[in-house]
Amino acid sequence: MKESRRVIIVGANQGALALAEMLGRSDFDVTVFEKKRQEDVSYDWHDIMSPSAFGAAGLPMPPSDCYTKKKCWAFVPPGKNDYIYVGVPDDNLDISVERRPLNAFLYGRAKDFADFHYGTEVASLIIEGLAVKGIELASGERVSADLVVDASGARSALRGSLPQEFGIQQTLPDSDTFFVYRAFFDVNESAEAPQYTNKLYMKHMGEQGVAWFIFDKEKNNTDVLIGRVGRLSEQTLKAALDDMRADNPKMGKTLLKGGQIDIIPVRQPISKMVAAGYALLGNSAFMTIPMMGSGMACSLLAARFLADTLTSPQGDAFGIENLYRYQVRYMKEIGARHAGTVLMKNWMLSAPSDVIDFFMRKRIIGEKELGAGNSGQGVTLSKRDVFIKVVKGFSRLPELLRLKTTTDRIKERTSFAAGIPEVYDKAEFEKWRSEYDS
Repeated sequence: MKESRRVIIVGANQGALALAEMLGRSDFDVTVFEKKRQEDVSYDWHDIMSPSAFGAAGLPMPPSDCYTKKKCWAFVPPGKNDYIYVGVPDDNLDISVERRPLNAFLYGRAKDFADFHYGTEVASLIIEGLAVKGIELASGERVSADLVVDASGARSALRGSLPQEFGIQQTLPDSDTFFVYRAFFDVNESAEAPQYTNKLYMKHMGEQGVAWFIFDKEKNNTDVLIGRVGRLSEQTLKAALDDMRADNPKMGKTLLKGGQIDIIPVRQPISKMVAAGYALLGNSAFMTIPMMGSGMACSLLAARFLADTLTSPQGDAFGIENLYRYQVRYMKEIGARHAGTVLMKNWMLSAPSDVIDFFMRKRIIGEKELGAGNSGQGVTLSKRDVFIKVVKGFSRLPELLRLKTTTDRIKERTSFAAGIPEVYDKAEFEKWRSEYDS
């Protein structure tokens, strides 16, 4: 009798579609359930990612009409008294990928290897003991499975319904959540073209968040993002849009697309992403770059890691001991770096605006730091870096010491996260997890 290898994937975003193809090609019985209509899945916008992620995940590059070369960013301090332009050689530029066309490309590759059910909501998990055994649909139908992959989003109801005994974080606090308004407006043709096409406003309007303005000459639109950690009220949004339009006369007033508020996790990856018969993938596991929120590359690579774990198992493929290998690989190759980077994000959100202004004006926070944070790399300071920054920032020494302490902690935090126990031992893992979550 053929061994059962039935996998249910809940959600049909980029990582989920990639995983469906990978497992289907390896003769797993894969079914994907997505509550939205197929044409409504994923954000209707583009996001930045490294093109190398496709090859690393074992996928070909998508069609060229799915993406463009990203433009380099000019970072704007809260007081708007300066700009820091982070230039990147053309050969090293990331790409800006349209999410829905990418989804269509990935679905086209996966559809012959998995069964897809769009417009079908999963209501709950079937749980026996400390193992997930399948799902129950909103219709009441129960579907058994050897593994349920939860790719249903940052505030996954499935993850939120797990018993405490599973030890998996159930909720995403507002303090770890980026509330994002993204909209595309027409172009004010009477206004002059800006000096920089891509501007990222740090601690916009002195609040805990950012904003950006992109003048897209090729598509003849203006791309505006307003993001706040914890909360984005209508009043804040209106004031922020007025501020962006005043600072960027090229921004038109006619909304072309977008205009809704979405949520994105901006924190370190979840500390436990697997249980017997259950695995988290993508935003459900908080797999985003903390400083910018993009998670497409992370999700595609995580899909590759999970597929490799299942196709070359050690012991029971769907047991926690084997699935844990997926988490270890993700944490060592991607997650540890982001666990460190989140400290810089927290520092920049908590530091007073005048400190950010001063540090950026004096280039204590300069191209190196901003470029590393935006790409998800850790920020490190050599002795020479420290000396130069002390000379430049001596008049704000207490704040400089706070920044230095933060960069030191980034290195320690990254090293600690990468030191996740190699083999699943509950006591050892819980010891690591307790400190990681603290």
